[in-house]
Amino acid sequence: MNSNHNSDNAQPLGISTVVAGALVEFLEGTQLVTGTEDADPASRATRIALETSTAGRGNSRVFTASLDVIEVITEYAETLLYADERSRDEERAARGWLARVPKMRSEVRRLYRANGKAVVHRFTSTRSAYDATQTRDDIEDGDLLLIEREQVVGFLNSAWPVAITEQHGELHGLKVPAREIEDGMYVASVDAAERLAARLGFALAQTSADSEGAGELAEAVTAVEQSEAADGTWRREWIGAEPSQQLTLDGTEPDGQQGALFT
Repeated sequence: MNSNHNSDNAQPLGISTVVAGALVEFLEGTQLVTGTEDADPASRATRIALETSTAGRGNSRVFTASLDVIEVITEYAETLLYADERSRDEERAARGWLARVPKMRSEVRRLYRANGKAVVHRFTSTRSAYDATQTRDDIEDGDLLLIEREQVVGFLNSAWPVAITEQHGELHGLKVPAREIEDGMYVASVDAAERLAARLGFALAQTSADSEGAGELAEAVTAVEQSEAADGTWRREWIGAEPSQQLTLDGTEPDGQQGALFT
């Protein structure tokens, strides 16, 4: 497989690969190629890759595959492989694709790292993501972790999978701003993770530093309101009638093994 680097959005950083004709025909019968699933950036990237592909032998298609594209086609290939009604050609095409996936992933990740692009690993749950970071050699320090079902995006900090999103599931949550971890060692990973979370509409986590800032703001607002009330402003009756209010944010005690970095 040959690597390909093109700045055109339709030809992202990836490797040149082939999809067998029977799998192509299966994909053409799904909502993927109609644009119905374009709300998912990975599905949109896959549709564009297929639309800009060139003809190979038979009905096969040749195109540039990013990690997103590889993962989307893999999901469809797995669906086809376990479908009750499938032809022998479809089964052969699905098995052929799935057999090549590990090598394709490895090649694209190597290409990404060589070009300074974030490597994203997708998982179905935060528990499986956590376990994978402890057992898989292909997940490297600083790589991103994406668990769409739980609206979680994070990255691997040495041996610790850390979420930068409000939801963190089984991953560690933040107790300090992500860009301050290890004296800013993971700024590039954090930037990429936040862009990914924003693209998917996932809320970012508030750190303990954010909580302290909110508390200071609340105290300042309270002091001003009390001063105005004492001076006889229009707020006096409202403050007297309403119970005291305070801005609070939920927090948990840090894991004893993680010090003050993670929850």
